[in-house]
Amino acid sequence: MKEKVSTKNNKEEVLRNILQDEDFEEIKTKYNSIMKLKEEENFSSFQEIKEEKAIVEEEIDRNNKVIEKYKKDIENTENNRRLYLVEEEISDLSRIIKNIEEMKSIVEITKNNILETSRKIKEEFMPELEKNLGKYFNILTDNRYKEVSIEDSFAIEVKESEEDRFISLDNLSLGTIDQMYFSLRFSLIDIMFSNSEIPIILDDCFTQYDDDRLKNALDIITKVKDKYQILLFTCHKREEQFLRELGQEINLVQL
Repeated sequence: MKEKVSTKNNKEEVLRNILQDEDFEEIKTKYNSIMKLKEEENFSSFQEIKEEKAIVEEEIDRNNKVIEKYKKDIENTENNRRLYLVEEEISDLSRIIKNIEEMKSIVEITKNNILETSRKIKEEFMPELEKNLGKYFNILTDNRYKEVSIEDSFAIEVKESEEDRFISLDNLSLGTIDQMYFSLRFSLIDIMFSNSEIPIILDDCFTQYDDDRLKNALDIITKVKDKYQILLFTCHKREEQFLRELGQEINLVQL
């Protein structure tokens, strides 16, 4: 019993030390005041956080707007750059088109000139060429072919004296074709240099001729020797022999 009283007294002593001169109601009032202050402090901190959050969100929104503006500026810059490249390509293509049109004009003029020249050749030059060509070819072939025809494509045909028909040059022998080219050269010389005295150089051009063809060719040379100077190069003796048989004076130079 004595121990319980002692314990109670100790508790009361401790409580008095804690409370000191204040009673329970005063302590309760203080407690409520402290809790209210704590709530106000918490509320104040929450408001500050909300306000800070609003400021941060506003800053983020402003920065986002700036970023969007920069994006649009970059996009416009790229579009302008692409537009510049397109304009540059258009300029290059325009120059190419202009060059093509100029070339087309040149080709058209050239074509017209060729057609006009061809027309004049057919109307003025071709008849005389056919006449001279027939004359020389007739001599070379011993009158085997009496007429020469030159087509619009410049293909050459000859008419046989016996059968009275035209034969394409491709169907003749190599020797006869060579005679045709010889006749053609002299025919062109007559037309182009009718008023000029020019030298004619023949460099071993009778290698495919037999003796009869060679004599006929030399006969043509003797007919034009007074108009042209003939320089005949050969590694054979036949030309000298036949010319002397024809009674022609020659100036022989041995190399």
